[in-house]
Amino acid sequence: MTCQESDDLSIFKLLSVDDSYPDSKSFDGLDDEDIGNPFLTDRFGNLTNWRLNDLEAAYENHLEDEASKPSIEKKKYSKEEKIKLDNDCKEQYMKSALQKYNSEENLDGECFVFDEIKEVVFIVEGGLDFYEHYNFTAKQGGSTILFFAEVIPDDGETCDVLCCKPLDCNDKGPCFGCKNQGSVSLRHPTGEGLYVGCHVDCEFPFMWDSISEDSD
Repeated sequence: MTCQESDDLSIFKLLSVDDSYPDSKSFDGLDDEDIGNPFLTDRFGNLTNWRLNDLEAAYENHLEDEASKPSIEKKKYSKEEKIKLDNDCKEQYMKSALQKYNSEENLDGECFVFDEIKEVVFIVEGGLDFYEHYNFTAKQGGSTILFFAEVIPDDGETCDVLCCKPLDCNDKGPCFGCKNQGSVSLRHPTGEGLYVGCHVDCEFPFMWDSISEDSD
């Protein structure tokens, strides 16, 4: 039974018993003589070729089709698989941040290429604002450069990139968010205006340092 047929069935209504045949099956607990096998009309009152038995048969076919569909079980991941999926997602965020940097700097012929994740910190500021701060390396020609990126995670593989910049040896910008999460090694660009979050000294209300085997 197709979606269109299902929609068509929903708009029919029964005609009077005068339009029915006496040899029909029962419907909805009523006897033959109570309801018969009438033709049906559409929502505009136009007579159709559908009878009550046709509606019954179509509904029974629909139930049979639904019952015959194989049940789909949700895949359960191990702790190691969940960690890998999470790391893959974060790597995709970093690549998106680097792609935005290459585009904004017009580095068509000399684009940086993602190399390796160095450090990741997930931060909640004020109970409502969520950020992730990254350090990762990227290669350009024969050079390997350390980058900082700040993103707001979104559903799936997408994110909102707030900042992505290469770091030099003098860049050691302050970040209460990373500090309060116990990370003192993740480096930030100098200049508070370059990244949005984590300039307020407020702690995350709880710590999440492991992925549960039972969590979805």
